Amino acid sequence: MDVELAHQIEAAESEYLRSRVQNLAGISGNPYGARVFSNGDFPCFQMNASPSPMFNRIYGDSARDP
Repeated sequence: MDVELAHQIEAAESEYLRSRVQNLAGISGNPYGARVFSNGDFPCFQMNASPSPMFNRIYGDSARDP
């Protein structure tokens, strides 16, 4: 796979997940314990009330910032 295409796919996935978690965090009382934050330049997504590991991740490119 082309490296640039791989970065574009990862960026699209990150933006999609950001949108989902931000919308869940916006539900009155935040029942999912959702939050979006950063660890340096890397976007992080956390959900306390979801068994899915999809929501608890950090996105980044370690090749550029080892």
